[in-house]
Amino acid sequence: MHIVGVFFILASAAQAQPTIGNEVVWRTTSAAATYQPAPQAAPIAADGVGFAVAWSEFADGLSRAYAGRLDAAGNLIEVGVRTAGTADAASVVPSGDRYIAAWLEPDSSVKFPALITAALDRDFKLLHARNAGVTLGRPVVRVTPSRTYVGAGGALYEVDRDGVPVNAFFVGATIDDVGAADDQVGYVVHSTSHTPPICGFFGCSQAFDTYSLTFTWLFRVTLGDSWRFLSDAPVGVGTNGSEFLYVYFDGAAHLVKAVIWGPDIEQLVLSERLPPLLDALNQPQIAWDGARWLVVWSAGASIEGAAVAHDHSVTPFTISASGLRPAVAAAKQGRFLVTYEVIDVAGRRLASRVIDFNPPRGRAVR
Repeated sequence: MHIVGVFFILASAAQAQPTIGNEVVWRTTSAAATYQPAPQAAPIAADGVGFAVAWSEFADGLSRAYAGRLDAAGNLIEVGVRTAGTADAASVVPSGDRYIAAWLEPDSSVKFPALITAALDRDFKLLHARNAGVTLGRPVVRVTPSRTYVGAGGALYEVDRDGVPVNAFFVGATIDDVGAADDQVGYVVHSTSHTPPICGFFGCSQAFDTYSLTFTWLFRVTLGDSWRFLSDAPVGVGTNGSEFLYVYFDGAAHLVKAVIWGPDIEQLVLSERLPPLLDALNQPQIAWDGARWLVVWSAGASIEGAAVAHDHSVTPFTISASGLRPAVAAAKQGRFLVTYEVIDVAGRRLASRVIDFNPPRGRAVR
């Protein structure tokens, strides 16, 4: 493999601008902070004609995790289940005749949260739950036709149809994100090391942090790539079954960058608009619809997006003028749903917008 090139495609595009649907507010909650908030306010996964969705909110004196269903337009049509006790950072995906879920709960014996993995039936009734042990990271659930994975902390677990871990890959650093499609799975870890100043006759150099991004492609070959970039935000990864796309914030260069990893390695620039502050709740998210990747991220008060086509051309656009912690999933080719939260004096609202690249009529992004 080799580096093919670096593209700085920020305004021109081979694709037309998509139509952005109106904001649908599907849940209004207390603005109180939840137990262990994840980088996505409401992660979603395509589920037939709609989407499985998970979120957390403060209710009845506790931070609780919920799972339910959104329709194709992003309306909440079913609240399927909520945790009886304190929980947060839930993720749920359809897998055959059921859902596989994971979330965090307090562990009474230690200060770190416990990872709970579970299976739910199609009515969101709990079939099985298991405490997989303490973790230092938020869970990510991904499914392929033959395997289901939960990445959390320093481990990637393969789980069975009851959500019970049956294999574990220990990676030695916190997993940021997992991409899975067909029978391919890959994950990224993002670790930090601090370089102290070096002093000499002419004075001292500046201290700096080195952020090491490593991508691993299971079952084919283990690959790593590491470089310096200033960001304390987790990395996002997605796959189309033959290539992986991972996206990160380069704070020093003030760029949102992407790398396509497949037969060749290609670097892209998605945007010059970064969040004003980078932390553990800023993370790009990626979905593939069979023709393009859609990448979404929060840039301060707004939700931004970029489509990456088969030819690797980039189309950037604004999804919403206000919003935080976005998630995205593909409904069908050319159509995506984005979820996010809006927090203001009125409280906290969970919202969604449809992103349509193939509208019958209509104008471009508003």
